[in-house]
Amino acid sequence: MLDALEDIRIRYGDGLRVRLSHLCIGHNLAANVGLCVLATPDSLASHAKGHAIDISPTGATPAKCRALWNAAKAAATALDATCGEHSGEPSRAEFPEGFAGVSLYSQPDVQTKLNAGTALTAKEASAFVMHLQVIQNHEMVRWECWIRQKTKAKGVRIQTYDFGGDIFRGIIAVYDTEQDAKSESPPGSEAPSKTDKGWEIYLHRICFALDVRRQDSGIIGVFSSSFFAEAYKEPGSPPAWPVERQQ
Repeated sequence: MLDALEDIRIRYGDGLRVRLSHLCIGHNLAANVGLCVLATPDSLASHAKGHAIDISPTGATPAKCRALWNAAKAAATALDATCGEHSGEPSRAEFPEGFAGVSLYSQPDVQTKLNAGTALTAKEASAFVMHLQVIQNHEMVRWECWIRQKTKAKGVRIQTYDFGGDIFRGIIAVYDTEQDAKSESPPGSEAPSKTDKGWEIYLHRICFALDVRRQDSGIIGVFSSSFFAEAYKEPGSPPAWPVERQQ
């Protein structure tokens, strides 16, 4: 990451502002997801792991944003050329296993314009932030856990919602009857709501789960790290377990 950032600074040749670098565990919370320009649990977690940094040009103008984006693309291409698959070993001594390059992102509409060579507006330039992240292109590990080992729910899903202008993700469970929903409602939670799918409750109002599913007689949660999986697993359930997935 420092390699890439220094190369970008030299190629760009102008002032940079660091918007977000490493994020401590105490601030790696759903309420802070907007600190990262990508505003997703995964992108925030990448900062907590030390794998990402958000930067922007000082005194941003459309021309400066374009120059920084082009410099970053050139630096990423140069770094990627020194990396490669090494059968499970680090591609470079300073990289963790499976990491073999960097990738860059920005706000979706802005990134589309930059990739297409379209000029940004002054408003877009003033809000421009680039997310630079070390990427993993070998095996990616997700962590799974029992959110509920036993449940009467017939379905479960991740629900995104707006609260006071901030975006949060929660876990909703769906039941056939109001009584079943009430029996599994967390203490102090809202009353079950009737929908066309059945009776719904929030098992977790705020959660970093990437996905959830019904399995056997319970509910499995999928997380980006063991830290989150252990935090959200049902008390007394087995420890979270890793699952390797191809990136």
